[in-house]
Amino acid sequence: MTAETTPHVERGVSEARAVRAENLLAEWQRFLAVMQVPADTSGILLYLTFLREGERLPTRQIDSRLSYIDLAQRMRGQEPFRKSRDVQTFMRGLAKADPLGHTVPASDPMYREIVDAVIDAVMRPDAEQQAAIAAVLLQDRLRCGVAGLIRLHWRDVTLRRGSVSIQCPSPPGSRGKPQTSKQVTIESIGGPMCPVAALHRWHEQGGRPSDRVFPTLHKSGRGKLRAALVTLRRTGDVFTAVSQASTAPRQLRARALLLLAYGAALTSQEARHLAVGDIEVVPEGLVLRVEGRSYPSLLRQDPGMPGCPLLAWQEWFAVLKQADLAEPDRPAFTRLQQGNPGGEPMSQSGINDVVKWAAAAAGFTRDHYSFSSLRWGAIRTAFRADVPLHSVAHLTGLKAFDGLARHHRREQIVRRSVAGQLGL
Repeated sequence: MTAETTPHVERGVSEARAVRAENLLAEWQRFLAVMQVPADTSGILLYLTFLREGERLPTRQIDSRLSYIDLAQRMRGQEPFRKSRDVQTFMRGLAKADPLGHTVPASDPMYREIVDAVIDAVMRPDAEQQAAIAAVLLQDRLRCGVAGLIRLHWRDVTLRRGSVSIQCPSPPGSRGKPQTSKQVTIESIGGPMCPVAALHRWHEQGGRPSDRVFPTLHKSGRGKLRAALVTLRRTGDVFTAVSQASTAPRQLRARALLLLAYGAALTSQEARHLAVGDIEVVPEGLVLRVEGRSYPSLLRQDPGMPGCPLLAWQEWFAVLKQADLAEPDRPAFTRLQQGNPGGEPMSQSGINDVVKWAAAAAGFTRDHYSFSSLRWGAIRTAFRADVPLHSVAHLTGLKAFDGLARHHRREQIVRRSVAGQLGL
């Protein structure tokens, strides 16, 4: 019994109750030290949750422990936790076996590995892009012009494992002269700029011998395929032309939105109101200054990786700049009009649709995910990695414990390793 509790024993609190209160208070404090959470309402809620989920104590024993801890608080002249509205809600919920309220989330969390899979799916070229990539790489080797590619049929192409042979038909003969052709063989090379691999991927989309290899080239208009060939002719830079062929503003916007929202655990409103000027490129990566948050968020770059937030933002920013929408007060993520960025910020349904589209592209059930999945996924991934509760609250900009309790319980408290860490 401490000097602080002795006067209260003299006032009618039995010595046995005072000692019991001191022991349970000390046990709670050891819990706080291990979990690195403050000795406030959030700390007592986390402890009570552990008693329920980790120790499987019945409601009566949990209520008894709380009463003893509150007794120790009163003996120190401090307010008991039971006066807190959050604690009252928790204790009422114990009788319903649902102390934290409704536990079925509206959408599933996107853990880091799911985000990586979704990013890979979003940036994977579609059929039109695969055709454009193959056309650019083939034109760079054949130098046959757009007209030569238009005349090319799959019957003129012989695909092998490490090479491709092409009978390049010449323009139709005049005055009864027969049409001639020349054969060109292209060997496979390593890396993403291999024309043989690109042609194989495009052929896998389906093509009969009588079909044109690039059927959309002869049509009027400026599609992605023709635009990429124009870029190759004007610049002579095959890398620039392939980059233009393989990505679209929709993909670049989705990748940047997904990575920034996940990295900073943004809410939908924070993402919608994020301006270009709120995002700063620094040597470590990106710094996001989100309205309403006390501290900026640092998103570290991951050089050479598809999920690098710095690369994602720089490539989307280049699209905004090309459209004259890169001023600091402009929305960071805008609606698309005919495939190109417009000046209006994205709507709530718009940013949800990005996540659902990306999830579906990766083979997940689109209705299981929404924009909130990114924020909850960042929180749950952090808890899985044993990031302290207060650090997660700092990451998400939360000032209260309530929004994190359920996720912390699922990812950290239920694990049997928690009891082992505490030595209980």
